[in-house]
Amino acid sequence: MEALLTRHMSVGKHSMIAVMDTKFDKIARKWGSRIDEITQKRTVAGLSTQAGSGESLLEPVSAGWALKIAQKRQVYSVNVKKRLVEEFLKGVDTGKKEDPGAVSKRLKASFPKSDWMSARQIAAYFSRLSVLQKSGRLNVQMNLLDDNEDAKAADDAQKRYQLRQRIIKDIDE
Repeated sequence: MEALLTRHMSVGKHSMIAVMDTKFDKIARKWGSRIDEITQKRTVAGLSTQAGSGESLLEPVSAGWALKIAQKRQVYSVNVKKRLVEEFLKGVDTGKKEDPGAVSKRLKASFPKSDWMSARQIAAYFSRLSVLQKSGRLNVQMNLLDDNEDAKAADDAQKRYQLRQRIIKDIDE
């Protein structure tokens, strides 16, 4: 039956008129025509002929809003990892979790720009540490500074403070 109707419509002066044309139908037609225009423009601009074959091929696009950019992975330095583990364990011990945004600001204040991490990266790292801690695989002794190194760092800080005080005293005299 449909074949007969199609044949009848193709012969003579017949035109198909939609009985009810909604706003959605108009929008869909307009959108379709716009997409066809854009596709035709892109096809014409991107065509190239292959030498000898005469076939038209589309060239790959090198720029555009929808292209994915490969991001290189960043390996965090040992010092940054130690600092983050210390911050995480401080939160575990006190029961008050550190805010990743605040930790990020402290990292930016004490490390070079190449070692900076965003709050989102820090939150993800804390999440991994939490999973390791809950499973019992977080090796705290390996990640934290030794007591000797802590004592040496405190001693060095004391020496710097004393030196600074002597310089201030000399300047004042």
